[in-house]
Amino acid sequence: MFPPWWTPARAAGAATSAGDISGAGAVPFILILRGDPATLGGRLRAAGALVLLDPDAAGVCAKTVLEPRP
Repeated sequence: MFPPWWTPARAAGAATSAGDISGAGAVPFILILRGDPATLGGRLRAAGALVLLDPDAAGVCAKTVLEPRP
């Protein structure tokens, strides 16, 4: 979860600097990312994320999960 006062573009830009966006929450500052589990958390914190959730719990917050392209 990125700061709620950030614009959606800023949150998405910060998220993509840390990993691949794989879904979005019900509000624009909650994003679901994929990346190397060993480094993703540190990169997200450095990018400004306020809260990190386990990917298994992210489904509770997810509005839409994007399917990978073939």
